[in-house]
Amino acid sequence: MHRRGVAARQAGFTLLEVMIALVVLLLGVLGIFGLLNSSMVMNRNSVETSKAAHFAQKRLETIRNTPFIEVEPRGATNYPRLANDDAAADQELQQLGLSGSATWDRQVLRVDSYASGDALKRVVVTVTWGKAGETDSVSLVTYVSRGGLNNTARMIEPSL
Repeated sequence: MHRRGVAARQAGFTLLEVMIALVVLLLGVLGIFGLLNSSMVMNRNSVETSKAAHFAQKRLETIRNTPFIEVEPRGATNYPRLANDDAAADQELQQLGLSGSATWDRQVLRVDSYASGDALKRVVVTVTWGKAGETDSVSLVTYVSRGGLNNTARMIEPSL
């Protein structure tokens, strides 16, 4: 009978073993929740970056369809077509749902093209969003020429 009693006492888990197993399980679950949280934040960031890039691309398409002489920096335009588009773009940007406050800017720099002797304008559209200290931004660049879209590619590529 004595042997049977020793075997019966060793047949289960002690309270300490159960507690250690629960702590290990809890650490694993907390690690998974941490990964899920990071994944959701990264997903949100990529969605916002995609929205901002799409917005900037639309602004560049507007510029590429604007006569060369009317392509000016944001806020400095004397031409109603671009000024009206800028006002509509401000409303559109606020409806995108980017976190924090969102702003955009268009910079235009005149570039001389030595290959053809024609003028180019380098246009940069930048979208910035976020809260103070945690801002993100997307900048897209295009070139426009006096000769139009077909002429721009010819002037940028080096001649052989």
